Amino acid sequence: RIPLNLEKTDENIYYVLENAYLFAAEAWLIDQSGFVLSSFEHSYKRIAESSRLSNYPAWKFKVEKPGEYVLVVKVEDHDQRTKMTCAVLDEQNFNAYNLRNFLGFSFFIVFIVVVAVFVMSYAIATKEVGLLFYVGYLLFFIVDYAAIRGFGATYVWSDSYFFIHNIRSLSHGLIAFFGSLFFAHFYKSIDTPKWVLWYF
Repeated sequence: RIPLNLEKTDENIYYVLENAYLFAAEAWLIDQSGFVLSSFEHSYKRIAESSRLSNYPAWKFKVEKPGEYVLVVKVEDHDQRTKMTCAVLDEQNFNAYNLRNFLGFSFFIVFIVVVAVFVMSYAIATKEVGLLFYVGYLLFFIVDYAAIRGFGATYVWSDSYFFIHNIRSLSHGLIAFFGSLFFAHFYKSIDTPKWVLWYF
């Protein structure tokens, strides 16, 4: 329950729950008389059928008169992934919030892609095959980061329940796989004590 004192009329407010893997939730905005202005249920099982307002689950409420309200949120999460990091924003701040998220995500991804291209080019030029394992590590790190931030499920694999539900587990496994291959190749290419290589 989040108490709100809204002073503007005909204003849209947004409630954002920063959990890209929210199983299901409902949110209600209730005025002093107990009248429910709006409610909406979000579930990543039906993400392809929902028009997402943000990379995270978000609810939009139309406030027609000023006054005191209570925002009530009910969360269902069988996988225990829910983080109750949230924000209540007006229209301007919500747009700014989305822009910050998008720009931060884009700059980070572009940086990782540039590093991956540089490493791959160097690996091809020097015929250092082991560096390609590091490129694989970086690429699946990008996939995992996109899943954590909600951009993957919103814009890339939104039509696939399998990927929405399992992409993080798959990316973690492949990150560990390529990281292990890079580690093995790197330490075998120099004079390394045998105890370092016991696993490989």
